[in-house]
This record gives sequence, C-alpha cells and structure tokens, in this order.
Amino acid sequence: MPDRAQTPADPGTAFQLGKIEGQLRELIHQQNNEAMKNTARDEKLAKLANVPADIVAIKLEMATLKTDKDRRDGALGFGSALLKSPLVLWLAIAALAAWNWIRGHAQ
Repeated sequence: MPDRAQTPADPGTAFQLGKIEGQLRELIHQQNNEAMKNTARDEKLAKLANVPADIVAIKLEMATLKTDKDRRDGALGFGSALLKSPLVLWLAIAALAAWNWIRGHAQ
C-alpha cells in the first residue's frame, strides 16, 4: 500500500493545504471544460472550412445567371416592345390589304 501523505499536526496548516487542494481541483476542472469548449469550437470551424470557396462559387454562378437573365430580358424586351408597337399592327393591316387588293385584281 502506498504511503499516504500525513495530515499536518497543525490544524491551520491542514486547513490551508485542503484549501489549496480544492483550488487545484477547481483549476483542473476549469481547464477540462475549456478543452471541451475548444474541441467543440474546432469541430464547428472545421465544418466551415469550405465556406469561402463556396461563396466564390456562388458569386460566379450568380453572375452567370444574372448575365443570362439580362440577355433574355433584352431579347424578350425587344420582342415585347415590337408586339406592343402600333407600327407592327399597321404593317400587318397594310400587308393584308395589299394581299387582298392583289388577289382581287388577279381574278
């Protein structure tokens, strides 16, 4: 059986040693808690390691989609403006009238 530390004969010294032992245990406990917090934080940070690369990829994809949308909006905008224009209607009526006139004179 290992030798145990003997309790000092002086009660004041025994009290102080007990107090120091309790503080040492509390420090060890706090150190273990900090180690657990650090481990949890490190695991979360490891999961976020790809975030900067993902942000760059998302920005590139957004730029590509915006360019495509602008191109489509331009094409549809021109077509929509053309269809809304009274000039197109007038030209269609004129073409229809010319076709009827030519057809009527051809007989």
